Amino acid sequence: MVNQGFSQEQQNDYILLNLNIMSDHYYSAREAASYFNIPAFTSILEWQTLFKEGGLSALEPRKKGIPTKMRLPKKPDNRTEQERLIDKLQAELAYLRAENDVLKKFQELDAKEEAFRRKQSSQKISK
Repeated sequence: MVNQGFSQEQQNDYILLNLNIMSDHYYSAREAASYFNIPAFTSILEWQTLFKEGGLSALEPRKKGIPTKMRLPKKPDNRTEQERLIDKLQAELAYLRAENDVLKKFQELDAKEEAFRRKQSSQKISK
């Protein structure tokens, strides 16, 4: 918000000083920005708004970037070794069945393609 080289407390003091001088001397935001060498007077307007709404704590910087996803704690696995083995084997069986279905479908398509080729070649010969 202010200078990166200062601590948060120093930055808040600087902003508070700026706002106090503005109110004491009836400076506008542009005049205060000029007085304190702040490039954008809109920063002062933002500080005023934040201070009016939430006090000094509202001037503290917010975290930037995408918020981290909350990770749910892993539930303990209370199953026995035999139950885990059964689940593993069932998953492997489902995978192998799906693989078998894919291979059967591939063979079926290959057989249809071969029959189509034979039909095409027999038609060429008969012409």
